[in-house]
Amino acid sequence: MKWINHKILTFSIIWTITDSITAGIISAFGSIFPDAIEFFVYYIFPLKRTHRTWSHWFVIYLIPLILISISHYLILNQTFAFFIKFFLIGALFHIAEDSITGKVPGIILKKKIGFRFFKTGSFEEYLFTFTFSSILITTKLFNLKV
Repeated sequence: MKWINHKILTFSIIWTITDSITAGIISAFGSIFPDAIEFFVYYIFPLKRTHRTWSHWFVIYLIPLILISISHYLILNQTFAFFIKFFLIGALFHIAEDSITGKVPGIILKKKIGFRFFKTGSFEEYLFTFTFSSILITTKLFNLKV
């Protein structure tokens, strides 16, 4: 999935669920992190470039998210905890969104799972993003119950 679609979808979902524009924006930034870190590492270190591997393994985002959520009240800086929590949620959404345009690592890093409902960058991807986000934003703006 293209970065713009990751950001739009993640923002729409998180804002709808949490009623927090701030959480939506932070999650939108987190939603491009798995690709950004992968690009950065491959740019700095000329390694074999394989997309959707270690940076797309949900475990490396889920474990810190669980730890922060459990210890949320022990963390003195609540703003920092809020930021990190929603950033990690955004990264997890990235992985889930990528799983509908291809395969991502499953529980075992080397075992990939996913579907290919449409190709990355295709008209269908943009149509899905537009339609799904429009429904979410419309229901939010008009306070409709889904």
